[in-house]
Amino acid sequence: MNNQDYRITHHACPRNCYGSCGIIAYSADDRLMKIEGDPDHEITSGKLCPKAYLYVKQVYDPSRLKYPLRQVKRGSGEWERISWQEAYETIAAEIIRNHDLYESNLSLCLTKYSGNFGVVHNSVDQFFNGIGPITKVTGSPCWSAGLDGHLYDFGDYTTSDPANMRHANVIILWGVNPVWTAPHMLKYITEAREKGATVIVIDPILTKTAERADLYIQIPPGEDGAFATLIAKRLIETGKYDEHFINRHTLGFEAYRNYLKGIAEETLLDACDLPSEIADELLYLMAEKGPVFIWQGFGLQRHTNGGQNIRTINALAALTGNIGKIGTGTHFAHQATWSFTSHRQHQNRNRSIPVARFAESIKQLDKPPVDFLWVSSRNFMAQDADVQAIEQALKQVSMIVVVDTQLTATAKYADIVLPTTTFFEEEDVVASYWHHLVSFNEKAIEPYYESKSDFTIACELSKLLNEKRPGFSRFQDDLSIEGYIDQEFNDDIYDLLKIDHWSELIGKPKEAEVDAVAWQHFTFKTPSGKFEFFSESAREDGHPALPEYKPSLKPSVHLPYWLLTPHTLYSLNSQVFSETFTNHESLTLYVSLEAMNDKGLSDGDFVKLYNDQATIPCQIKLNPSLPRDIVVILHGSESHQRMLINQLIPGYETDMGDKGSGAKGIAFNDVFVNFSK
Repeated sequence: MNNQDYRITHHACPRNCYGSCGIIAYSADDRLMKIEGDPDHEITSGKLCPKAYLYVKQVYDPSRLKYPLRQVKRGSGEWERISWQEAYETIAAEIIRNHDLYESNLSLCLTKYSGNFGVVHNSVDQFFNGIGPITKVTGSPCWSAGLDGHLYDFGDYTTSDPANMRHANVIILWGVNPVWTAPHMLKYITEAREKGATVIVIDPILTKTAERADLYIQIPPGEDGAFATLIAKRLIETGKYDEHFINRHTLGFEAYRNYLKGIAEETLLDACDLPSEIADELLYLMAEKGPVFIWQGFGLQRHTNGGQNIRTINALAALTGNIGKIGTGTHFAHQATWSFTSHRQHQNRNRSIPVARFAESIKQLDKPPVDFLWVSSRNFMAQDADVQAIEQALKQVSMIVVVDTQLTATAKYADIVLPTTTFFEEEDVVASYWHHLVSFNEKAIEPYYESKSDFTIACELSKLLNEKRPGFSRFQDDLSIEGYIDQEFNDDIYDLLKIDHWSELIGKPKEAEVDAVAWQHFTFKTPSGKFEFFSESAREDGHPALPEYKPSLKPSVHLPYWLLTPHTLYSLNSQVFSETFTNHESLTLYVSLEAMNDKGLSDGDFVKLYNDQATIPCQIKLNPSLPRDIVVILHGSESHQRMLINQLIPGYETDMGDKGSGAKGIAFNDVFVNFSK
């Protein structure tokens, strides 16, 4: 068939990823036939990552859920097909039973996260707000500490247009691996490099991006703050800081300078485990060769000192005046294009459960207890910490409902599983946390078998509840999908996009009119209106006022290895898997030659990977670039093998997160293990 024989629709990938890639879908006879990159998407320019090319296969995956299912006995693995009406009746009866028993809906709990970034999926939250107050899992396991680091220093978290990278003379990729996790950004990095820019990668692992760098700096996990503080100390001592920027645009410099004077350089060098000359080289590049663009990855803030790590790097940018100018800045994430109506509605009446203390909270809450759990866009048994504790906590919940396309690790603990649509089977709007394009997802095909969208489920369940108890649900269940999108768009969004109606997004994403360079007017959103080395807000929230160095957790004699689980090009959390992973029968544990020799093992040996939490089987594979005390399992491979390495994650909290996302995050990179034959 020629392309003109297909029905052509435009989409944006709604996954939790930097790209939010533009996609063109080709369908015929209500069947998705192929996809390709959208050449009119200004960021992704017609190219897709390997994950996206698996989408057609995923839509028609034989294991995809077709009908509502009820588990005969929770955990039994025995499922029976039921009708939607029976599923709704069972769920509605349980919701009403809880309301009557506890005289409120606080026993109902919603846990929803980033399985789909589409705006229409906010209808789930709005449905539960409409029957609330309820109990809601709050915070982010992903980026909480980093958001707070930026909020304390800048007063907000924002990024420049990613194309700003091409104007930098120095690009520092600090704990980020765009070759695997943001390949569309490589064009800007390459363009800058062709103009003479120096590309630096700072990472505990020699990543594919690090292999291409001009300078690779390998530091221990969690010691980013030590290295940044070392550079800051030397900038002060050598007088190579930007006095003009500091005097005009910062608060608390003298306090920070005094702090740096009081910390021993040897302490920082020992923590970094680096030769002194490396620090001098980075100091020279930052102080003399700007503009400097710093991209802060998510991994470096997934530690118990993660927020402080971010703040120390922000301080480096401020000391060298690399803020608010073309080709500069510290870039983590933004939500400038996320001010849709549902994002602006704060339901403070809801009872909150911190995401990092999910199991603990369910066990402890008793007035009333959590007795009903709804899971949407989330797979916590494959993605959260301390899953053994979660498994035990779920036993005291009377009903668990999971909405998903697959029988996920979490769905296996459900009483009822509802099959939902993919983004090719529904209309939606997608915004990014990295670039500033907003896209419309057209509907390419009808829902798979009896699958329904989150929006449809919310409307139909709300109507049934109101039939049984008039006025029980305040959710606007009479809206069409177009009517719902109408409500989500407000004057602020329209003004940002310079459009009159959201339908103008169909077929062509629009770029929000925000500053191309973050903080280019030097008007910061802190209480002082300046970049704050000294943050009174941080101190009031129980953190150091200054970007002080806080040591990371360390391996022990009993558990002498860090376990790191970096994202790869071929998977995203527990959602996408390629043949790269399916061709392996066992879970691969990458280890250094030194660690292999210490254990008397050989490449390919089978071992037990363990800590105080759990033991899982692995096959070791040599990675000669790894430090002796770091072992690696690639993120996503473990979920395919159904060997959940989350069993090994103890569930430490990050130091920050309450301010920006409502709760602290999970310190996924503070996991310590051992292994033996």
